Amino acid sequence: MPSIDFTVFKGAEGGKIVKGTTHRDLRDDDVVVKITHSGLCYTDILFCERDIVLGHEGVGLVEQVGPSCTMFKPGDRVGWSYMQGTCGTCDLCFQGEDMYCEKAELYGFTNPDIGSFASHAVIREPFLLRVPDAIEPVHAGPLFCGGVTVFEALTRYGVKSTDRVGVIGIGGVGHLAIQFACMRFTSVDICGSNPDIVSGHDSHDSCGSVWIVVDLRRRSWFFSCTTYIQAREGENTSQSDSFFPFPLISVCLKIPATIYGSGS
Repeated sequence: MPSIDFTVFKGAEGGKIVKGTTHRDLRDDDVVVKITHSGLCYTDILFCERDIVLGHEGVGLVEQVGPSCTMFKPGDRVGWSYMQGTCGTCDLCFQGEDMYCEKAELYGFTNPDIGSFASHAVIREPFLLRVPDAIEPVHAGPLFCGGVTVFEALTRYGVKSTDRVGVIGIGGVGHLAIQFACMRFTSVDICGSNPDIVSGHDSHDSCGSVWIVVDLRRRSWFFSCTTYIQAREGENTSQSDSFFPFPLISVCLKIPATIYGSGS
């Protein structure tokens, strides 16, 4: 059976990040991904004292595929999210509700040697997604966590173009909700607690919060800075941050309208 050894960064007691190596035997439908970028989610902080590889917003290049893989080939750019596997045979899986599969393999609870804070990851092919060329890899990671969270909510409940969408909080999840909603809906009401973030937008105070109305017709987009980790094997790591041994990059994430299918 083929196998691979690769570098990982794991949590430890006291929240210290520990560099190590792990070994993985490859299954027929496994894909080996060379990680180039990773998003940083607050969930990683919650797990930082556990002996698991951190990170679940991984983006990278396919390096190796198993004999039963048909969707990807070496060199393809892919990403993955919180869920890394399911049974594929239960009622929930057949109904498209595989997130609720009793045997779902979720970050932080299964596969402790797989995470995006590493040189490589081994992910089953059905749980990888292709990253379009129109999305820069440094922007892609959070779409696999915060992005799918809000996209699924907007889609599941069938919000129409005539509906009004409310977003409470403009953080890592909220700023993506605003963009997805603006690409589909007439207006979005945003509730935040920091008046500094609304400079340049129509707003009024309500119960100590700031409400912003973002009008799609005026292209009044709102963006929030999100922190990312760019992981490169063998690169000298910055020691300026006490939590992560990677250099941290702050960027403004903008979703290209062409990816969503609506630019007007």
